[in-house]
Amino acid sequence: MLEEKKKSFIEFCKENTNYILATFLATIAIYGAWASQYFVSFDAEGLYLETSRVTVNPWYMQWIGLGRWAFVVLKKVLGVLSINPFFSIGIFIVLFPMSAILWNYLFENWGLKLKNGTRLLFNLLYLSNPIWALQFAYRNQMEVLSIIAAILPIAIYYFIYFFEKIYVNKKIWSIDLLNLIISMFTIAFCFAGYQSFVIMFILSMAIYFFINIMQNQLELKEFYKKLLIVIILFAITFGMYSVSSDIFRMLAGVTGTNYSGYLTGQIIWFNTEFSKCFEMVSKGLINIFIGDNIAYTCILIIEFLLGIPIIIMQNKKIENIWLKIWNFIIYLSLFIIALILTILTAGIAAARQQFAYALLVAFLGAFEINYYIENISIIKKVGIIYGTLIVILSFVILIQSEKNTRLLYSDYFTMKTDYLKMEEIYNRAREKGAKNGDAIAFVGINHNPFIEPFVEYEMIGLSYFEITYQDHEKVIEAM
Repeated sequence: MLEEKKKSFIEFCKENTNYILATFLATIAIYGAWASQYFVSFDAEGLYLETSRVTVNPWYMQWIGLGRWAFVVLKKVLGVLSINPFFSIGIFIVLFPMSAILWNYLFENWGLKLKNGTRLLFNLLYLSNPIWALQFAYRNQMEVLSIIAAILPIAIYYFIYFFEKIYVNKKIWSIDLLNLIISMFTIAFCFAGYQSFVIMFILSMAIYFFINIMQNQLELKEFYKKLLIVIILFAITFGMYSVSSDIFRMLAGVTGTNYSGYLTGQIIWFNTEFSKCFEMVSKGLINIFIGDNIAYTCILIIEFLLGIPIIIMQNKKIENIWLKIWNFIIYLSLFIIALILTILTAGIAAARQQFAYALLVAFLGAFEINYYIENISIIKKVGIIYGTLIVILSFVILIQSEKNTRLLYSDYFTMKTDYLKMEEIYNRAREKGAKNGDAIAFVGINHNPFIEPFVEYEMIGLSYFEITYQDHEKVIEAM
């Protein structure tokens, strides 16, 4: 793959300025109205404190306990241990769409030549996915998550470049080895931001092999060697992440066991009947493939079916029978990897954790349309077929965008309503003679009335006053 000179990222950007501009405009169109509003969001209420107290904030201790020390490090480096929402939103608006552009650049370096239209299609499918609305509703981590989302594809580029260069030059230079080590540390750093990036990385490796086999760029022996190298390097990288997490826990004086329930509690196979787990996995997968009318659409089942003829057609061009088999196995593995959280947690994985799902939907949408346009002569000749494919995917993007923005709208409305209610409680308490420092108690639960335009999904649409029985301090801190 390295025989031909690869474009630098700067060259890539210069050649695709219109596509890049459209990507940023689309991001503003989807997230701009929500991002421009100022309000407190869940898990951020305790971070509006002076810096001297924030450094020992229990939320940051929890992140370290959960192995998410990279978030704390980035918060410290950026100077946002005490929240600065305007700065965070600026980082989000720049780096989140940039992460989609970097994935496109990565795919091109792996040999996938997308047209500008399909590049933009990838970005729109990726950026508009409702899982990002669910994730970024936690505004306390939007800037650090955006940074890591942009760093990961860069680190993967150098990770792959190492053994790609070995196969061309047959020797390793010290600078190549240094780049590999840095990339592995960087990938481990990404894992330490949010564990969903682990699944995203594994999916990207499957996409790498898929592109290579589909482009007929791999021989069987080379495939086995590269697969073995990836597995070994991934194991070492994951080990780096695990060891570094233990070191940060020790330095912070926290233990993983104090917070392990949050993660291990999601894996219920060992404490629930197998038949019940199987039923829950089935329901979870059906929701993802068929759609649940909020976080998921039916796009994945459509892409799965559209991909099968492509595999069959491309296998006719592959001579080695084992590569044909591996091509089909890797195609299936794309879906298994992207849905592994649903399988492991018996269907209870939160949609906001499904980063790999968002990447897969975007990749397959762009790849399949690109393939059909370039390889099926009837599509080239009959404009109505080409137009129909574009209309279908454009409709999916519109649906995703509508669900995404409805979630963001619901998030804003609920938090704004809570703020007005908190202000009313505060003013009434002052009228009754309450002074600064007086205690306030919340008894019972105050459910939000159902209002038609809004949705409640995971934490979005959930009021602070609906979780007083779990943690009454959250309401106090939000006030």
